[in-house]
Amino acid sequence: MISIVVPCYNCEKYINATYVSLINQSTDGYEIVFVDDGSTDNTSRILDEYAIKNSNVKVVHQENGGLMNAWKRGVTEARGEYIVFCDADDYVESNLIELVEKAILQSGADIIQYSMSSNYDDGSEIKKDINLPAGLYDRQHIEEQILPNLYSDGDMESGLLPKSRCSKAIRRLLLLDVMPYLNEEVAFGEDDLTTFALLMNASSIYVMSDAYLYHYVRNAESMIGAYDEAVFNKIKLLYSELEKLADRYGYVYHSQILADKFGAIVLYLKKEICRNPNGIAAIRKRIVQIRECEEFERLIDVVSIEKYNLAARIFAKLIVDRQYMFAIVCTKLIDIIKGKNV
Repeated sequence: MISIVVPCYNCEKYINATYVSLINQSTDGYEIVFVDDGSTDNTSRILDEYAIKNSNVKVVHQENGGLMNAWKRGVTEARGEYIVFCDADDYVESNLIELVEKAILQSGADIIQYSMSSNYDDGSEIKKDINLPAGLYDRQHIEEQILPNLYSDGDMESGLLPKSRCSKAIRRLLLLDVMPYLNEEVAFGEDDLTTFALLMNASSIYVMSDAYLYHYVRNAESMIGAYDEAVFNKIKLLYSELEKLADRYGYVYHSQILADKFGAIVLYLKKEICRNPNGIAAIRKRIVQIRECEEFERLIDVVSIEKYNLAARIFAKLIVDRQYMFAIVCTKLIDIIKGKNV
């Protein structure tokens, strides 16, 4: 059996669309585990009503513990041999469970990897492809073909596999094995940490072909648009934890982690420019603080940006060369132009 785990926190406005997509699957014999993570709105009541109406729906209520804590609790409470994740503001295709079950029977893999798409308020959709050919990869193939280029081929965000846990069906026993080593204080890139631990321990992974089964909803409320001045510290914590896992599991390609970290910081600096509400002077001060920190200096020495796409390469080069005002002005202009074209 497959269990769908859905962590929920104050999601009364959008949980019903998620619920409808989960309950109306094209096959039977699966369960849905909603984890109410200390919601303070009507989410708890709504979830309990779902459970009353449907015997395959289970609701777990707990005090607020954060996203990772909530999905861990869901995995613990689930009865399925495999776990599928869905966030409370997203939805899935009606044949997700049916196709995943077929893939499990065909491959017997620990991880079933499928594709996802981002869906926007204006009705547009962007499909996110997997940078890895479809098929079954045993442990030898994972070690020889996936891990050496897991995060980067030299370009920014060029990893072989999507980091999202919501684009995978995962053997429950494998999740239980790695969960104790996933730091719940990580609040940025939690899925990155999870996927890395899973790949370091999986005996096999099966990549489905052209299966865009998960829909990541990018609406005005769910998009990560609010300014968060603590993001840089969250990035540092994430990659510190990744390095710990790399040491634990004997991952020798540390340059991959460093390349991914540098790319994450560059993307963060772009968002700092576009979202910091405190004015140009505050933006410049923040960028200088990050550029001049010892951690960033070390990355400059070991990470190459030569394979970045043109726009990313220019921006990164401006930051590295301390051309802060030029980087700020150009990025803000591009953001304004894109906003007018949406």
